[in-house]
This record gives sequence, C-alpha cells and structure tokens, in this order.
Amino acid sequence: MTEIIQAMLSIPKKPEYTKQYVRYDLQYVPRPAGFNNPDSICWFNAAIQAMLSISSFNQVLIQARKNGNMTTNSFARAYIDLVENSLKGIAKPNDTYNLLIFMNERLKFCKMAPMANGQACAYEGISKIIETVDCPEVYNCAENIYEYRIQCPACHELITTSRDKAYQINMQGQHITTQQAFIDWLRWHTSIVDEWKCDRCMIRSKNVSRQECLRVLSEVVTIVLNKYTLKTLTYYPKELAFPSNGSTLTYKVISTIEHYGNIYGGHYVANCLRGEDTYKMNDSSTTMSDLEPKNETFIVIYHLV
Repeated sequence: MTEIIQAMLSIPKKPEYTKQYVRYDLQYVPRPAGFNNPDSICWFNAAIQAMLSISSFNQVLIQARKNGNMTTNSFARAYIDLVENSLKGIAKPNDTYNLLIFMNERLKFCKMAPMANGQACAYEGISKIIETVDCPEVYNCAENIYEYRIQCPACHELITTSRDKAYQINMQGQHITTQQAFIDWLRWHTSIVDEWKCDRCMIRSKNVSRQECLRVLSEVVTIVLNKYTLKTLTYYPKELAFPSNGSTLTYKVISTIEHYGNIYGGHYVANCLRGEDTYKMNDSSTTMSDLEPKNETFIVIYHLV
C-alpha cells in the first residue's frame, strides 16, 4: 500500500513524496549467531549484527541480486552472501572479518578512505556499510528526508535548503522523557550551525539557528545518542507512531548498540531482536538480553511494523 507521511506541523501540508513501504518481516531476520573479533573489530561486529536485524535491508538486497542489479560491487555481493548464509544458519565466525576486508577494498576502488581495524566507531561503520553496498533499494529504506530552513541573520530572508537524506539521526544532548515528545522532536526540531553562508546576500554568519523539518519517514529510523563522554540513562520509547494519510505508521525497536569506554577506546555490543527473543551479540558470544535503555546505549534502531 502506498502511504504519504506528513511530518511537519508548521509547514503547509502539501504531499511531496509517496513511498512503497517494506515492513518488518521475521522470515528475513536470522537466528542469533556470533562473530569472532580478531584485530579489535567489535565496532564492525556490532554494526553488522544490528543491520542483520533490519529485515527490509535483507529483503531488498536479496531481491536486488535476484534482479541482477548487484553484479559489479564485490562488497555488496559479499554482504548479501553473509545475509543469506545467516538466514540459513550457516554463517561462519570469521565472516565479518573477511567482509571488512572486502569493504576496504571497495572503498579503495572508489578512492575513499578505508576503515581502520582497531578502535573505530559503530556509527561510522553503519554509514559506511550502507554507502559501500550502494543499493538504491537500501537507500530508500534508510533515508529519512529532512528539509532545512534558516532565517539569515544578515538579510533576514527565509532560506529553504536542499533536503538532507539522513539514515542516522543525531539526538545527542536531548533531555526527552515521553513518547510524544520523542516523536515531536523527530518531526521538527532546531539545531545550531557553527558557520553558514547565505545564498542570497552571500554573508557568512556563525552559530545560526536551523529548523529541521521531517519530510519523509522511511522503514528504518536510526537514532544516535552521543555517549562517549557522558554515559547517563537516556529515555527512548519502545514504539513510535506517526499519522499517515488517515492511518498510523507504527515502529518498534529492533536493535540497540551499546558502547563501553570513552572516546579514546572501548567496546561495542549489539542487542538484537531475533525471532521472538532479544539477544546480546558480544562478538562471538550470544546471550539473552533486552532492548531497554541503558547508560551505555549509543544507537537505537526502529523498524516499521
């Protein structure tokens, strides 16, 4: 069913985008299995475990290969192999280490900086995986489109900038305590731009307030909480609900990533909904867990159900 999401309260409600949604489907979510951590790749293991929990990614990638659309990207082929083997229960403990090698080869081929082994960030890992797979169907599931509006401090013109296709939404420093406040913030919030140049008067301004207006909500909503320097318990709801063309789009948490340590080093683990249960994926170890907020929660992933 095609649905239209109207996200903004203060912007004229003119539909600008229609979307065919791929909803959460258990048949595209593998059973729990761990991966080895040679050369300190816990950040990559956690990112891969969280992404394997995203059924829409798995579904559209498998279909893209069936359609013959993933023949030239060696990393994408290796990633889809991991998805299919995980669904069959035959993934191997060293598969993520080998996959990281494929990703770095692809990044070099595209003249992009490779990801380092050792201490890296799961936040960057998720972004790089999505970008290196380079599949339009995955982008369509991951991109939540925001429109930026800034009133120039110099000429006072209201400037609407091009849309930002955000597949990770930064909520660092927010003190939200209710489900509705969380949803309202996703729909509309302000941020500060350190330096900004007006396209009309060409004057640069510092510390400019920017309105961020949600225009399109996709299947996957990934929230990033900055927990490197201050680890405190931060609220997030188990479900999100957004009005959509007379009905409701409902999302549930399917995975979280926790970070232990500080900005200079530490350890990542993922908590993932697999089947009807939740498991803590700590490299090669898998144990029963939950998706409750914790002091160490760094990333929260929602999926449309």
